[in-house]
Amino acid sequence: MDAIKSVGSKTIVKLGIVVDNVEEAASYYAKIFGMEMPEVSTPGPEAPPDPSGKAYTWYQGSDRKPRCKVAKIYTEPVYLELIEPLPDVPNPFTDFKEKHGQGVYFISFYIDGFEQHVQFMEELGMPLTFKQDKGHERYAYFDSIAQLALTLEFKEVGSR
Repeated sequence: MDAIKSVGSKTIVKLGIVVDNVEEAASYYAKIFGMEMPEVSTPGPEAPPDPSGKAYTWYQGSDRKPRCKVAKIYTEPVYLELIEPLPDVPNPFTDFKEKHGQGVYFISFYIDGFEQHVQFMEELGMPLTFKQDKGHERYAYFDSIAQLALTLEFKEVGSR
């Protein structure tokens, strides 16, 4: 695994915004931008971990799936992801909301070289706090609020 010297992309893909009520926030964004009300996805009960180990969500040392209601507001060139965390499973979105209230939680960049980017950020003193692998895409969040005033999310798309 070759080390990297900087993030492989300088293009912001999305902003993650934690909200109290995703339907209400999405309705306002739809009115502001003159668009249809976006679909709000609501999670079912927490699924058991994938026995193959290929898909997982890691947070606070264990495999757990955050449960959040989500709506996507497609703006150009960056889209907005509105996130209403459900408090039944510990997750980074609930933790952010408890500490900071509503607001922009993360900015997201596409990257190539997931593990190299995790290592790079940890070497900069911004450790991994959350990661998710869906098999076809991976996400990583870093403890960067003290240095950057927000969380960085890296997203790698494609099979491992």
